[in-house]
Amino acid sequence: MTIVDAVVTVAGKGSRLSDLSFTRILPKPLLPILDKPIVHFIVENLKNIGIRRIVLSVRNRRELFEEYFGDGRDYGVEIDYVESRPLAGLDGIAVSITAAKDAISSPFMVVLGDDFTVTPSLANLRDTFLEKNALVVEGVVQEPDLARLSRACSAYVAPDGRLTDLVEKEIHPRAAFRGCGIYVFDPIVFDYIARTKPSPLRGEVEITDTIRLIISEHPHRVFGTLINGVNININTLEDLIQANMLALMDAVSHHSFTLKGEL
Repeated sequence: MTIVDAVVTVAGKGSRLSDLSFTRILPKPLLPILDKPIVHFIVENLKNIGIRRIVLSVRNRRELFEEYFGDGRDYGVEIDYVESRPLAGLDGIAVSITAAKDAISSPFMVVLGDDFTVTPSLANLRDTFLEKNALVVEGVVQEPDLARLSRACSAYVAPDGRLTDLVEKEIHPRAAFRGCGIYVFDPIVFDYIARTKPSPLRGEVEITDTIRLIISEHPHRVFGTLINGVNININTLEDLIQANMLALMDAVSHHSFTLKGEL
């Protein structure tokens, strides 16, 4: 068994980047990192571990994503599009994932559209899912900056790799790990999303709360796995600049440049 399907959520408005001029014409997942949009790097990371079909869960400016990717043929994958709409007046990341429910029938990966990861491979997340007979695997990174962690998701990982809890925007985080927007799910997640109550923090259906619900009923089938690389969740201009610097350093490390000319 392998995993060949993925869902990429690109439905967010990017309101925390609203002061950035680019967001007047581009959704956040299409903001540039060097010469490519954020979502292009996501597609490349997925293709590199054998994902053959990617479902983009879109809401804002769908035509721009379709114009950029088309059917995915030029990028070595099949790309389909589904429209993410609020369900019963509720919205959130989990709702955006649910938009792809009819297109998914086997275990699949999910990457949030504002997730930027420089990595040689995400294969260890997939491998953990298959080896552990998991229902959920979430990518995590070590996060020594507690101030940054308090603005993100604290991930509590047991010595055996089980994910024991997730806490969004914890005021005094005790965890050493930050949860990332990269997941592997069994399709049973759709049933749990339907049972997830809106978060009191934002009034949205959060995938973090869905995972916590699965942990409460299947504590031995949910895992947190270290990402082999560097991960940035792009929410601010500082994050976007940092991602560009990281991509530039990665590009330079993989190429040699010769300057020619004369004064």
